[in-house]
Amino acid sequence: SSLLEVAGILMRLALEHEMNRIGMLWEENAEERKQWEISREEEKRKQKEKDESNTKSGGNAAAASSGAKDTDNDNDSIAGSLFGFASYMARGFKSTVVEAIKTVPEILGEDDETTELLNPRDDRPLSMEERDAIVLMKAFCARPSTPDDLVGQYLAKGFSRCLPSQTPPVLTMDGVVRGKDARLCHHGLEAFGVPNVVRRVVHENAKEYHSMVAGCPRLNINDLIMSLRE
Repeated sequence: SSLLEVAGILMRLALEHEMNRIGMLWEENAEERKQWEISREEEKRKQKEKDESNTKSGGNAAAASSGAKDTDNDNDSIAGSLFGFASYMARGFKSTVVEAIKTVPEILGEDDETTELLNPRDDRPLSMEERDAIVLMKAFCARPSTPDDLVGQYLAKGFSRCLPSQTPPVLTMDGVVRGKDARLCHHGLEAFGVPNVVRRVVHENAKEYHSMVAGCPRLNINDLIMSLRE
């Protein structure tokens, strides 16, 4: 049992070390992501102008062919999280990545004007840091592999005893932060610029880690109010 607890401690230290590395790379590549966003906005502006031009020309052609036809149609807590992790780990432990990383389009689907409000479009490709973080977080999501639940319990005990006052780290759109300080996307509130939000595509690829291991809360109206005050 002691060796299993030590293994749990080493797991936590390895997680902290690797997330810290990912956090540093995330900060180093901030300019690259910024340039992508600028290019994307310019692309959206040009597409909007093109669509408006096509709509206008299409309306004129319809009017010419149908005479007086009307064209006005409308287009449509820390202790709690660690306990939750311990309970989850008790089911058994197996540190393997078994699922392929989902791509952005697979998760977003075909957003249109009616869904984009609740699911703001975020079609930036996964960065190398995000992919590394997803693989790392998946590695810390347990799968039943032993007949004895005590294996998972001892691992979770060691994991929880290491840095007991701090929740495990996660990668947000602002960098690596503690799970309790991060927020999960919820009903489009992330579009208002609330800090430390976990990108939706990252969360969808590692749901168990964010909820069971790191204990990340979902965005709520109080977070939005606090953000606006700052």
